[in-house]
Amino acid sequence: MVLSLFKAKLSDLCVQVTDGTHDTPTTQSSGYPLIKGKEITGGVIDFDNCDYIDEAEHLKVIARSKPEKGNTLFAHIGASLGETAYIKTDRAFSIKNIALFKPNPGIVNSRYLYYCIISPNFQDGIKNHRTGSAQPFVGLAQLREFELLYHKDLKIQQRIASILSAYDDLIENNTRRIKILEEMAQRIYKQWFVDFKFPGHEKVKFTNSPLGKIPEGWEVKSLGDLVKTQYGYTESAQEKPIGPKYLRGMDINKEPYIDWSTVPYCPIDSCKFLNYKLNKNDIVIIRMADPGKVGIVEKEVEAVFASYLIRVSPINNRLRPYFLFYFLRSDYYQDYVFGASTGTTRKSASASVITDVDIAIPSRPILDNFEQYVSIIRRKMNILLEQNTNLRRTRDLLLPKLVNGEIEVAGIAKISEQLFEEPVLAQKIETMVKSHKAPEQFKEAVLIAALVRELSSAKFLLSRMRYQKNCYLVLRKAEYDVTHKFLKKAAGPYDHKMRYQGGEKIALEKGYIKSTDATHFVVGENIADIDKYLPHYDFENCIGWAIQHFRYKKNEELELLTTVDYAAVELHSKNDVVTVDSIYNLIESEPKWLQKLKRDIFSKINIQRAMNELKQYFPETYNN
Repeated sequence: MVLSLFKAKLSDLCVQVTDGTHDTPTTQSSGYPLIKGKEITGGVIDFDNCDYIDEAEHLKVIARSKPEKGNTLFAHIGASLGETAYIKTDRAFSIKNIALFKPNPGIVNSRYLYYCIISPNFQDGIKNHRTGSAQPFVGLAQLREFELLYHKDLKIQQRIASILSAYDDLIENNTRRIKILEEMAQRIYKQWFVDFKFPGHEKVKFTNSPLGKIPEGWEVKSLGDLVKTQYGYTESAQEKPIGPKYLRGMDINKEPYIDWSTVPYCPIDSCKFLNYKLNKNDIVIIRMADPGKVGIVEKEVEAVFASYLIRVSPINNRLRPYFLFYFLRSDYYQDYVFGASTGTTRKSASASVITDVDIAIPSRPILDNFEQYVSIIRRKMNILLEQNTNLRRTRDLLLPKLVNGEIEVAGIAKISEQLFEEPVLAQKIETMVKSHKAPEQFKEAVLIAALVRELSSAKFLLSRMRYQKNCYLVLRKAEYDVTHKFLKKAAGPYDHKMRYQGGEKIALEKGYIKSTDATHFVVGENIADIDKYLPHYDFENCIGWAIQHFRYKKNEELELLTTVDYAAVELHSKNDVVTVDSIYNLIESEPKWLQKLKRDIFSKINIQRAMNELKQYFPETYNN
């Protein structure tokens, strides 16, 4: 059954159709984000790599167009024309050369309008009105007059928006997990090869080198002596699959991974294909526009690389792929390339420049250990990337059918039956949905068991106090409401239900862990069973993060960090300023916490030190 649709101009569905500034405000290193078309990709606004303007400039821009939560952004000028994003944040920012659609809530659901805008009907139709070749452009008049087919019934709009946004929410959650995994990998590289805190570093002596002191057994080499380079293939990218994938600079300059689903194609003959074919573990570096940005090929794919890229291939086993990749991503290397690049408006670096840098090569056991450790992290990242690709594919099949009224919106279950045509994806989504319904106490049991497995040994047993504090930090990183779950107890945030009614009891009964006395734990005979459940829980990636940062913290240090953070979260939730004094005063006001202030560890100096560390992990709480 095809549902009846109604026709309306975009301006009739919105209270305002406008666009951002066309001026060029003075930018600076901090302030209010200035979002342009290039900062919108795949429905996401990139606040991490944008320019900033001061308050005076910001107020000028928003006087014309003020982006607000629930609005839709549409890039209508330049190479990004058609890129669209739904604003989910209350963050204040300005826009430049981007159209802004403010929906009329009495006529159209805000999220439904966004899906209408990204539908093929709108995207293909509006691009037919573009003018200009070098700088394509769609004017506000064309946007306002463009007619959309839409469902008049707001309830149907809401249903459609709910179905489609469920996919986007899963994609967003996976993307957040990918980011956490990448942060873990970068921190491991920095700890091992910048700070020299690799496993066993305590027993290693250091020696002088051209790069300063390095561990004995390591050596400094020129990167150019360890790799060979190759410039890429010159061709025009095509959206149609007329040949292999064509990897470009813009496919690797924003993220530390390659999303092959967004990479275009190119024509190439068979002889040239063999010369430029990318292989698994190949590393490519941008030489123009964004010199030094790096990408790594992590799966077998029919692809070649563009002329703005340089392939860097180790000539022997002195370098391993992930070690080289993270060296090239390091601040040391990126600073080098920035300084060595030539050009004022368009930076560039040749192959000889890109490789004319010294690198400290670690001993083989450390190199192999790092490669193995990071390979596990990257494998998890790529599984999540593949899930996102499948989710987007299914959403994009579903979107036009719903928006065009080709499917009767009779309920999510029925629609899922009709459109989850990919059995593997349907199974994955079903697993995800079920995981959200798992009893909280059982999820706690899996979390506790995972922490016991990582943190305990026959010699060093994990205490209840330590697993509680690590549970707090894991759940905090996973964005749980910790102030609702944990109570203010003498030893800091504490969830007494874990012991008597929840996770600890279940973990013991299931044999995931066992108790050596009343307060300490080691792994149980059924510990491996948790691996059936752990990958489906949203805190899985946060466990490794917590282990990385807090494994060697003393008990009183964990107490300090969790207590200070709990107080900061509570203050932040009330819109109070988070400062040393406000945290100190809150602790002082709590009868069960008051005694803490008599201990040196809870001095204002140590509270400030804890805040400085926590700010690195939870900047949204500590950036007042």
